[in-house]
Amino acid sequence: MGKCSKWKGDVIRNDYSVLSDWGQETNGMKNHISSSFTLTCSYYYMLRVMSGVATALGHDDDALLWSSKASDVKSAFNRKFFHDGVYEFGNQANYGMALFYGLVDSAYVKSVAKTLAETVMSSDYSIKAGESGLRPILMALSDNGYNDVVYCIAKKTTFPSYDYWLKCGATTSLEYWDLSLSQNHCMMDHIEEWFYGKLGGISDLGDAYLQLRLSPWIPSDMASADVKLQSPRGMVRVSWNRTAESTEYLLSVPIGSTAEVCLPVLKGERLMESGHDLNEIASVSNVEYTDSLVTFILGSGDYRFTMNGSMLSSQDK
Repeated sequence: MGKCSKWKGDVIRNDYSVLSDWGQETNGMKNHISSSFTLTCSYYYMLRVMSGVATALGHDDDALLWSSKASDVKSAFNRKFFHDGVYEFGNQANYGMALFYGLVDSAYVKSVAKTLAETVMSSDYSIKAGESGLRPILMALSDNGYNDVVYCIAKKTTFPSYDYWLKCGATTSLEYWDLSLSQNHCMMDHIEEWFYGKLGGISDLGDAYLQLRLSPWIPSDMASADVKLQSPRGMVRVSWNRTAESTEYLLSVPIGSTAEVCLPVLKGERLMESGHDLNEIASVSNVEYTDSLVTFILGSGDYRFTMNGSMLSSQDK
């Protein structure tokens, strides 16, 4: 690895760039995340990516070099920024970026994620981050079991929030939470990733959606949703509609693909497709029920699954 004057003990110096978590200063934060913190998170991420690329290309020595460097950066990062359970200033993005980019030691992941959730809740679910910290906050919360917190962020109506933009007449996502500067800034749209990947539960398990997972997180107060994603292999769909009497799921799996499916169910109830039990459908296999979920493997096609009973008053899963 070459030397660079902006590096200091594997942590990038503040004077490498002034950008840091761009836009964080427009939502009322007192202590702004340092450039050193944000840049070192990105540096660590790139080292891991390069190690993965080298492995995929068969360059094992290079993969080991990048991996070893990443390990050094992670250790230095935590020595500098993690003290008494707090990352730097204890901002939402401090915890979110450390979690999302894998810089938190495994022994502390659960406690740091809990602290992140508590930090968001203590701000009344206001987004206290700029462009760099936004995605890590949303995904770190979701990946660590706090979809309910992200949902509250998405429903927030007062400044700073997405709905605040709408109430102010915005028709695109903006650069700053206070509506200044660019009025069309796609990098603030990270809530969309949560809509597709978590609320809709659509994820690629490898090879461009040859294998996928359909596992929606369904809030107890949401009656319906329809999430569609145009994958390289065709349309993927996860839709649900819940009335007082029944629950309906519409799923679409592209031709040639298979999906691991995980859906909420009421205890004692079973999913039906056109009057047939799941075990009677040729394209369905590995069916397993628990008190609150059903999992199975689904082949390509369009499906309409129904279940007696509504889950509108059930607890979020």
